[in-house]
Amino acid sequence: KLQPFNQEAVTLHLAVLVDMRETSLLFSFAHELVDKRPHQALSLYAVGCYYYLLCSYEKAGRFFSKATELSPTFPHAWIAYAHCYAQLEEGEQALQVYRRA
Repeated sequence: KLQPFNQEAVTLHLAVLVDMRETSLLFSFAHELVDKRPHQALSLYAVGCYYYLLCSYEKAGRFFSKATELSPTFPHAWIAYAHCYAQLEEGEQALQVYRRA
C-alpha cells in the first residue's frame, strides 16, 4: 500500500534503484505510483527512470518531458530529460534542457 510520500525522498529512492540497476523493483514501484497517482509528475518521472535504466532513452525522455509539463519546477525531471538527449548524442538539445533546468 502506497503511503503519503516526500517527493525528495522518492526521487532519491528512484535514483538509488537506477544506480543499483534494480529493474524489477523500479518497475514495481513505478507501476504502483502510476496506479495510485496517474496524473502526477512524480509518477511519470518514475516511469521515465525505468525506461532510462533499460537504455530506452527516447521513451524515457517522453516521460520526463511529460513530467516537466505537469510540474515545470521539478528539477529532477528536467535534468533526467537532458540526460536522455545527452545519451542520444543530441548535444544542443541537451544543453538547452540543462539550461532550462
